Amino acid sequence: MIITEGHNPNSPWTEAQFDAVATFIEKAKPYLELRDWRFLLMDDHPDDDKAAASVLQVEGRKLVELRLARDFFTDEFSDKQRTHFLIHEMCHLFTFGLDHTFEKTGKDWLPANTYDALCEIWNNQVEILTDTLAYAFADLLPFQFASPGPAATEPPAEDPPSAEEHHA
Repeated sequence: MIITEGHNPNSPWTEAQFDAVATFIEKAKPYLELRDWRFLLMDDHPDDDKAAASVLQVEGRKLVELRLARDFFTDEFSDKQRTHFLIHEMCHLFTFGLDHTFEKTGKDWLPANTYDALCEIWNNQVEILTDTLAYAFADLLPFQFASPGPAATEPPAEDPPSAEEHHA
């Protein structure tokens, strides 16, 4: 669920853009087995100016702050790229626990130069993993962002299996 009191008129996102992202996330969650996660679409932007989107887990909760770049809805990106970016960020939810464990134990137990080198390797591998998963799922979830209309709200051709069916 996208947590909000409704579209914030002071938000950088139009109501249609907000609704398109909310609809996409709600439809993607079952495919990624993220049914019980909640997303908060933030009004600010990623700290990294090169990032199209970013996520930050609220520690100890299945709650995620999602930030979109200022140019997320411009012609600079296609709908396919926006789909990829959102799925990529959603896939980071699978590594948050490992990232947190690595950060907390590594800082205390490893020399700083070793920790820094391992962090760089770790982060590169996490980005490869999330990008690979995003490419795999992006074609299954081709929702429209630029001008959300009927295509943005139509259900996928086939519902994903439930958790019980998937693990049976």
